[in-house]
Amino acid sequence: MTLSSLRRTIVGAALTVLISTSALAPATAATPAEITWSNEITNGATYLYGQVPAAPTCTAVDDQVVPPTCVVSGYSNLVGMHTLTATATSSDVVTPTVTTATISYTVQATWTISKFAKPVKMDGVWNKAKAGSTIPFKFKIEGMANSERATAVADFSYQQVLCTDPAVVLGESKAVASTRMGFKLRSHMAKFHQNWKTAKAVKAAKAAKTTGKPVATTTCFQVTMTAADGQAISALFQLR
Repeated sequence: MTLSSLRRTIVGAALTVLISTSALAPATAATPAEITWSNEITNGATYLYGQVPAAPTCTAVDDQVVPPTCVVSGYSNLVGMHTLTATATSSDVVTPTVTTATISYTVQATWTISKFAKPVKMDGVWNKAKAGSTIPFKFKIEGMANSERATAVADFSYQQVLCTDPAVVLGESKAVASTRMGFKLRSHMAKFHQNWKTAKAVKAAKAAKTTGKPVATTTCFQVTMTAADGQAISALFQLR
């Protein structure tokens, strides 16, 4: 081997070791980012429905050249307690660092929603009715402006549930509202009225023969009215 060849061999071996060492060296992860909120929502604050500040944004900085991305989730202007989460993700594509910060706030109701009026019973009591019958739902929503009445009811639907445990839902919910005459949601001042035409042929209510005699089984539903502000009232039904 010539001197020149020996030198090339030594240099090549040294470069191979250097490259291998660099490849095995762990990447340095970005330090946790510092998150800054850009909003008017204060942690722990309470806001009246209709007066909740707009959804916030956030920015973040860390020790990387390119600033982290920062997004906010969890915003709502509906009645209840909510938690905003700001999530900052570093620009390090090898070992990105994720940093989070949270803010909680409460939206207080300004509308007063009554229970369903008789004959509908609430508070976990089962209402028993014949499949195919029409059930009237009457209730009040007070405290809203005249301009809010047309959109005060956000959803009116029914959901099949397990008769032995109404917390277990079966299938998808369906709208109670209908375009049929007498079945559209009606309102006068603060009073609302919605008729629910139950199905005549409820699958689980079809006759089942036991000892040669037809025995009607029961299908159970939960009917829920959800107002535009997020408040909801519901009642349970057993149809047979």
